Amino acid sequence: MNHSRTTPSCESASAAVEIAIIAPVFLTLLFAAFQGALMLWTQIGLQHATERAARCAAIDASLCGSADLVKAYAVTQALAAKIPDSSFTLSNASCGRLITGTTTVKIFSTNFTLNASSCFPH
Repeated sequence: MNHSRTTPSCESASAAVEIAIIAPVFLTLLFAAFQGALMLWTQIGLQHATERAARCAAIDASLCGSADLVKAYAVTQALAAKIPDSSFTLSNASCGRLITGTTTVKIFSTNFTLNASSCFPH
């Protein structure tokens, strides 16, 4: 009778090969998930900032009396996302005070442009 047994060194070598095949795929997917979450977080922060700044511009003249003050207020409302005040623009529209925000997020050496806008009646 021939009883073939695998030796521990053969098993560990096959495990090393399996890990070498699977690890790059797993790490790439994990990194992509983190980058996607970062982009989603930035979009949510941008939307929140535009909503709060449009409301402030429409109802609080002491805190948001000028375009520069509205932009500065929008930056403080961006939920820890790093969005510069130059990303925001304020205008008057038929719906009231309109603020738009645009920023760019770089993922895997590709730039994605994120936009948000909000209007609040006078």
